Amino acid sequence: MKIHVIIVIALVAGCGNGSDPAGIPGDTAPDSAPEILLEIETPTEGAWTASPLLLVTGRLLGATGGTVSVGALVAPVTDGFFSLWVPLEEGENTLTLVHDPTGATASVTVSLDALPPLLSVEAPTRGQVLPEGGDLEVRFDAMDEEGLTAVRVQGADLSPGGPFTALLHPTPGMQHVVVEAEDSHGNLAREHRSILVGPLVPCEDLAELPAL
Repeated sequence: MKIHVIIVIALVAGCGNGSDPAGIPGDTAPDSAPEILLEIETPTEGAWTASPLLLVTGRLLGATGGTVSVGALVAPVTDGFFSLWVPLEEGENTLTLVHDPTGATASVTVSLDALPPLLSVEAPTRGQVLPEGGDLEVRFDAMDEEGLTAVRVQGADLSPGGPFTALLHPTPGMQHVVVEAEDSHGNLAREHRSILVGPLVPCEDLAELPAL
């Protein structure tokens, strides 16, 4: 009589060495999805501008295509980069950008200062007449919430801190006085005053003047 013996040997790959008990070669956990980031390159956080229209630029990491929006403004993402012009309101503005379709967001806060300093000229008055050979005192005040960087009369700088006074020595004839104040963001306020130095000529005397 013949006896057939079948021996079955079960091999468990990696048994006892702490490896994956499933023992399936090449069976590894899938990589996690890449993080999607929306980065703003310009402007920088806390920046100031004197322009009411601001260019916002940046890039998208971890995804391609789509659009970036700020409120109702929308711009495409091209080769990973985007740019769009955003209107600002006077003062602090917080801009929140959103990428569609991923929903990635980024924010930046910028401030707009488009208003010139307040400039008030007390003297001279418009059309003021001065005697020939006299001095002209220019009196005025200037102020700005963000501070003044320059105050000038006829182009000459004055020391900071108002009210301001400047003494001029005008020559005879019609003279033009220019007063300026500039803030720390380049906004300029300017006032003009035209004055006459010397006596007025009576109308009846004009006929006696030689012809030109």
